[in-house]
Amino acid sequence: MSVTGSLYFKEQGFSLIEVMLALLLVSILTTGILSVRSAVRELDKSGSQANMMAQIHQAMMVYLKVNRHFPCPDTDGNGEENRKHSKGTEVCRSRQGFLPTKDLSLPKWDAWSSRYLYRVNARTERARYVNNPCQSASAFGQSGGMVMPKKLAYCPSANQYYCKGCDAACGGNCRPASSADLQALVTHGYFQLFSPPIGVDKAGDGVNSHKNIWLKDSGGQEVANAILYMVVSFGHNGLQTWQACTNASLSEQENCNGDEVFRQTQGKNRDYLDYMTVLEAKKALLDAGVFSDE
Repeated sequence: MSVTGSLYFKEQGFSLIEVMLALLLVSILTTGILSVRSAVRELDKSGSQANMMAQIHQAMMVYLKVNRHFPCPDTDGNGEENRKHSKGTEVCRSRQGFLPTKDLSLPKWDAWSSRYLYRVNARTERARYVNNPCQSASAFGQSGGMVMPKKLAYCPSANQYYCKGCDAACGGNCRPASSADLQALVTHGYFQLFSPPIGVDKAGDGVNSHKNIWLKDSGGQEVANAILYMVVSFGHNGLQTWQACTNASLSEQENCNGDEVFRQTQGKNRDYLDYMTVLEAKKALLDAGVFSDE
């Protein structure tokens, strides 16, 4: 074979198998890079959403301190709470809807461009409860005359009002609260230092006398039970969860099925939750000087 012929042979192109192997390698590398980028983006969104839940909690705290009540759910999607007129006062139009982000000066969407679900105490739809300081629904009272609680009593020695159990706490020296007491209390709104519960009423086991929200961990154990509101971002799979709750996993369905029980979830499709208990709300108002702890 001539030198020219030998050079010609060496300059032949890649074989079909070599080309296929090269393309396969490029495909594997590209898929890997895209997967890594997707994972990084998802991790960024998760971190961003965790920070946003903390911002939501702070915004709710500020709103409570300034307005002396929590907002009602947004039921028409305009970012503002929705109330209705009932028996001389304004009550929540619904116990569940969107988070009123406009009222709270918060972004409308979560990190995955979905709305936030917002659930509140189930009794906020009725005037007899939302204006009654012996109901934790009074944390959402906004207007109208205060409802006189049937069992409200005053212990002179402790200078303390009780919605129940006053005699046991006061040594039998309690007196029924009067209209004058009520007039003095209304100055600081409906939700009071003595408003129950103190953390003993569950929300899903048949003894939820105050209709508060109950939170379980991923294993089904109770985390908190005297919760006034719950904010939920459905996270990575939020769009399909909003479209149909049954599309979510069984544990996630606890957060979108419309009842008062919520669950902490884990993994890629976790939900992000923010909530506040009765005790935390009381402490916030004490810190704001809305009512005294004397």
